[in-house]
Amino acid sequence: MLYLVIKTGNPQNTFVFWGFFFGDSMKKYLFIFFLLFVSNVCGQDLKVVSLAPSITDEIIDLNCKDSLVGVTKFDLKKINASCVGDLQNIDLEKIATLKPDIVFVKKDCIYPERLKLIKKMRINVVVVPQDSNFEDICKNFILIGKILGKEDKAQEIIRLLRKCLNKDKAQCGSKIKAVFVVGARPIVAVGGKSYINEIMSLCCFENVYREIKKPYVVVSKESLIEKKPKVVFCAFTAGYCEYSKNNFFDFLVSSGIVGKENIITLDEDLFCRPTPYKYVESVLILKGIYEKFSK
Repeated sequence: MLYLVIKTGNPQNTFVFWGFFFGDSMKKYLFIFFLLFVSNVCGQDLKVVSLAPSITDEIIDLNCKDSLVGVTKFDLKKINASCVGDLQNIDLEKIATLKPDIVFVKKDCIYPERLKLIKKMRINVVVVPQDSNFEDICKNFILIGKILGKEDKAQEIIRLLRKCLNKDKAQCGSKIKAVFVVGARPIVAVGGKSYINEIMSLCCFENVYREIKKPYVVVSKESLIEKKPKVVFCAFTAGYCEYSKNNFFDFLVSSGIVGKENIITLDEDLFCRPTPYKYVESVLILKGIYEKFSK
């Protein structure tokens, strides 16, 4: 016999599930029980910690902002919650003191050893898969919505955003060769497995590194010169070294890759935190840029 006890911040909301479990099926059934539990208490006193900025945004989009008790330092301007560190340095003691009902992590935003330590704390952890395209982003958004008891709202948001995407499809003439850079030292570019590559393609930009089947790839200056992009998109994190950025921009111009007017700086918060809303907004922005360059 196995007993599963789940507690919330309110002693009256303590639930006990029991049953017989054999072999590998146990984890599956425990997770199903957990989903049933949290879908009933969200909006009451469910306490959530988000260890990924994009997940924090999605929780806010689902109107579950009040459930957030812990977020990374990147989200403190958006929400009044405790800081539990950043993507590399997670404050495990702080998480423990918050006594969350659930911790959301993003598979590609946490070191495996950190994840193991969190799980050892006997806290319910949901690992959200990596986003490679719009379909992945939608599935993950619905997953979060389901866990928070907001699946219907998540489904409705997705329906409206799909309608918007289908309505505003770009009319491509010839595609414009481009590179999307998220790091300057070393130079980190978007590869073919990133949702950003899909956004570029939808907006008639041909990613010069699309054939590399990775989300992001470190590239050399020589490679950039050889690829000859017509446009360079840059989305650097807030606080990124100004010296490194300026050196990179100088290199782009001095090497003759592009002129200053073809270096487009984009909002990192918008393009590098994949949510359904931000994906669609990013498409609309790149579509407008394409129309400008294609005239």
